[in-house]
Amino acid sequence: MRNVFKVIVGVFLLFFAFNSYNAYSGELKLGFVNYKKVFNSYEKTKDLREKLKEKTNEKKLEAQKMIDDINKLKNQMQILSEDAKEEKRKELKEKLRKFNDFSEDAKEELLKESDKVYKQLSKEIVNAIQELGKKGGYTFIFDSQTLFYKDNAYDLTDAVIKFLNDKYKKEKSKNSK
Repeated sequence: MRNVFKVIVGVFLLFFAFNSYNAYSGELKLGFVNYKKVFNSYEKTKDLREKLKEKTNEKKLEAQKMIDDINKLKNQMQILSEDAKEEKRKELKEKLRKFNDFSEDAKEELLKESDKVYKQLSKEIVNAIQELGKKGGYTFIFDSQTLFYKDNAYDLTDAVIKFLNDKYKKEKSKNSK
């Protein structure tokens, strides 16, 4: 449904652009970008994904320690008397509750972090496309997935990737000094 909406909007914009071409005082300049390719080829995307992966692995290690403690407690319970087992059951129940809380909190935290990273990267990519569009004198730049036909001569994807990666490298070198 979302893609259909994008196509309809894209067709409407093209129709509007060509119909108003006579009223437009400058040259009509069109381009398109493969947003998905830009997103995946952007070095900052790769770096931030790696950071998220590290954070996920840290949470997995914490969870594994908790599971090991729970299993250790279960093993201890097997050799205890009934009175001692009752006390350990309460302890086990509390550890299981803490583990479940930790798991839910970790999932939520990682999901929020991932969403924040995605939004940040998307904003940077859109800003870069707009900046290149203004510098290049483009009237419209479309997402390639909304186009039924496209001449690759108007593909700006590699230019956007290069622009973003160059900018990111400068940013990284500035921050590392």
